[in-house]
Amino acid sequence: MMTRTLILSIFCLFLLVSASAQHQVDSLKNLLNQSRNADTQRVKLYIALSDEYCDIDSDLGLQYSDSAISLSKKLKDENLTGSSYLSKGKNYAQKGEISSAQANYFKAFNIFKKTKNLENEAVCSHNLAYTYSITGNNRKAIELETRSYKILMQLGNKKKAVNALNSIGVNYFYLSNFRTA
Repeated sequence: MMTRTLILSIFCLFLLVSASAQHQVDSLKNLLNQSRNADTQRVKLYIALSDEYCDIDSDLGLQYSDSAISLSKKLKDENLTGSSYLSKGKNYAQKGEISSAQANYFKAFNIFKKTKNLENEAVCSHNLAYTYSITGNNRKAIELETRSYKILMQLGNKKKAVNALNSIGVNYFYLSNFRTA
């Protein structure tokens, strides 16, 4: 009896989460349909849809990120182009296409470095670190995560800095360096 109740509860929770995600996607699509002009708001909507579809349908997420890249380049908005590449990298990572994810993260990283967008530079370093960690290159992951941590502390973003610090510890753990972890 208890097992059935637990399974039913998990199923209901899954339905609630799915319905919430679908509502968010529908809201973003409605806003996109209302935004007819080729402007920064439209790029932001493409990026938001790309991010939302990352866990639902990465192929569709990639299509939205490509639309964001194309439009942001046309608008000559480098930060939005960087955010578009960042989103594209997330979708590739979700699909398990790590080399494509890294290529897009590096494009985003270089743009954010050029525009001095430190927070997004830190996000790119963190995402790159994740890709190196899952491929077993923990030393490179630590290097990138340390970079992310330093930037985030400099910006006073302690919440994200704690996530970077946690990832550093996990990577040291994977290297069996328990004392440093």
